[in-house]
Amino acid sequence: MQMALESGQIQEMDIYKPVAEYLIAKNPKFEILENHIPKVLEDKLCFAFRTEDVELKAAADKAI
Repeated sequence: MQMALESGQIQEMDIYKPVAEYLIAKNPKFEILENHIPKVLEDKLCFAFRTEDVELKAAADKAI
């Protein structure tokens, strides 16, 4: 998503504020749009595992 933002493919990202603060510390071109911070934070997570990470995927599946 960061590359899409930098290339102009997207205009903004919807991410957790601590993640946004980390990205801004690394790239001051970015800014937090305070009026876009949601009042209620919904957790929508996505995981991806390499095919060979069978044990890691099994542990994640068990935790979920």
